[in-house]
Amino acid sequence: MAEITKRLFNILDLTGQKFLEWKEDAIMNLEAQELEHTVLEVKEKDPIDKTQATKIKVATNQKKAKALVLLRHHIHDSLKSEYLFIKDPKTLWDSLVERFDHHKRVLLPQASHEWKNLRFSDFKTLSEYNTTLYRIASMLKYCAHPVTDAELIELTLSTFHPSNIILKQYRERNFKRYSDLSVVLSLAEQHNDLV
Repeated sequence: MAEITKRLFNILDLTGQKFLEWKEDAIMNLEAQELEHTVLEVKEKDPIDKTQATKIKVATNQKKAKALVLLRHHIHDSLKSEYLFIKDPKTLWDSLVERFDHHKRVLLPQASHEWKNLRFSDFKTLSEYNTTLYRIASMLKYCAHPVTDAELIELTLSTFHPSNIILKQYRERNFKRYSDLSVVLSLAEQHNDLV
């Protein structure tokens, strides 16, 4: 019984603010339990005989029930009440996607604005900067505007404080991957060379 009450990931709240994270967590958990086909469009092969067809139907109903329990267990109580009479996980999934997956239209302008205004010099540590940088890059990728390593490097180097004399050395190294620049910046930060 304890397994039923244990949540595998955060619940979807009423605002749907973290719907993207919830959706990805839900899909990963459904895949781990081999239940993703209960909510996503997947073509199944025709069964060979009627006996096999019956077994598949029973298994499918059980899998649908498991998927429905998993989804309902990870949504806010008010959402549970609202979707109380939905007995098919695909219908529940589609309803939640229709209701909350508008975030791409909302997130893109927000992420673009944050990207344009992100400044390395506004952060106390490289870790804080990278956390924000990767969060914004993830939002842009989700909105079908992926950021390249070259763009990550350029944004970072172009937003150093102008008085930073080490900046010229970093530009001359001509980094190809942001992770390489990040390692160098981390070492510089440890040696207090990063202003």
